Amino acid sequence: HGSSWGENDLNVTTLKSKDRHASASDDELLRLIAEGHKQAFIRLYDRYRGALFTYCCRMLGDRERAKDPLQEAFTKAYQNAGMYRPGTNVSAWLYRLTRNVCIDLLRAKRDHGGRHRAERCPCLVLQLRQLRGHLGAGRGRSVGLLHG
Repeated sequence: HGSSWGENDLNVTTLKSKDRHASASDDELLRLIAEGHKQAFIRLYDRYRGALFTYCCRMLGDRERAKDPLQEAFTKAYQNAGMYRPGTNVSAWLYRLTRNVCIDLLRAKRDHGGRHRAERCPCLVLQLRQLRGHLGAGRGRSVGLLHG
């Protein structure tokens, strides 16, 4: 069928057909990824990429800037699939990986003196300024969520 995968590379009960592959549980997909099954990784990626991309965009405030951390998070998921404990919430695990990658990026940006691109998003800027005002109002202290 034109694939480089041999019959013994696939878990017949979950990956024999695309329909069964689509219904494989997240736990099963991670187990298969840990065993080196690339198609299982593609399925997990397809299942979560939209939601995790949106999450990266919200954290970073920039769609273009969200692409690299998303790719890095999935790379880490692939590399660490063997460390995943069955029965743990796969979705929460993926979101945690993604969050950590985004936080690392934000810290690197902050540590290099640059302003975060979220400042260019008027809605987010307004929310952060309101939060800053709420946290610092009447207390004689300032909260530096945004520069400027």
